[in-house]
Amino acid sequence: MIKHLWKKQEGAVVVIAGILLTVLLGFVGLALDIGNLVLTKTRMQNAVDAAVLAGGILLPNTGQTTRDQANSLITANNFNPVAGQPTFDIDSVLNPDSYPEINYSMTNNVQTFFMGLLGYPNVPITVSAKAIKNIPAAFNYTLFSKDSLSLNGILTYVDGSIHTNDHLSLPGLSLVTGNAEAVNGISKGFLTFIEGQTIPNASTLPMPDYSSQVQAVAATTYSGDQLFTGVTNVNGSMYIDGNVTCQGATLDNSGGILASGNISIDGATYISGSNQVCLYSANGNISIDGAGLFGTNSSSIIYAPNGTVTITGVSLVRGRIIAKSIITSGINLFDGDNHPPTASAVPFGDVKLIK
Repeated sequence: MIKHLWKKQEGAVVVIAGILLTVLLGFVGLALDIGNLVLTKTRMQNAVDAAVLAGGILLPNTGQTTRDQANSLITANNFNPVAGQPTFDIDSVLNPDSYPEINYSMTNNVQTFFMGLLGYPNVPITVSAKAIKNIPAAFNYTLFSKDSLSLNGILTYVDGSIHTNDHLSLPGLSLVTGNAEAVNGISKGFLTFIEGQTIPNASTLPMPDYSSQVQAVAATTYSGDQLFTGVTNVNGSMYIDGNVTCQGATLDNSGGILASGNISIDGATYISGSNQVCLYSANGNISIDGAGLFGTNSSSIIYAPNGTVTITGVSLVRGRIIAKSIITSGINLFDGDNHPPTASAVPFGDVKLIK
């Protein structure tokens, strides 16, 4: 009798153990499926994050090159870019300033193991990311310098604000429609008028330096110093790995003069600078002597993050001057506020996720 009961109990234990083992294996299988789904979603999210950050470097260009750059990061992370493609719509909530934006959404059907027995052989996973290229604070000023800024001309008109991380000098007849900010004090003559705030102890702002991005927009590259005499017609931005000297008339149809060294312009100069950097020196100085017109109906930028911009003569700049130091003399009009630094006017900037 006792043996008979024991055998019955043994059979029950085997059945219970079998059920428990099946349940345990089910939980293990479910845990493996969930773990694989979470891991795959993380990998997908990392891929689209990398895609928008890589594509964002080329904004505001929204052409095939930017798409290819973003998709290359999807491929590098072992996903198929057909599962998602970049778009460039502006998210008015997350991006109220309408900076150049790139978005990427990707969906993949991830194969399961245990869940397939329950009727779920695949689980769709969708991830997305958004990134913008924002304009650095320095480009919100008509004139910005890291070191001293001296406006010594007979007449200087600044439509917009001025900021220098050093000392600001306004000795002559000057009108500034915005703020005049300096970290180390402001000296001005009795014929200087500042319509905005005068801030002689302003906070230091970082000097942006985007040499590689500026060089990337060049259509033509020259090696070594270049001398242009007579009429120089600039069709598409040209990058000179060296110094540039322009003697005579300098005209521009669609680009700018970009250089690693100094840029010297002597004579009549017209550079349309439409939504772009019209003069750029990576490591040198920019000097303009004569009659100059920079910019048309949009923002142009004269940019020397590691050098001095010197302007003598009569010049009209519709846009911004960003330089380590700025020195002007003669008659100069800097029309910044009427030509604000729109997102497309700056072909570089800091790319960041906004998701």
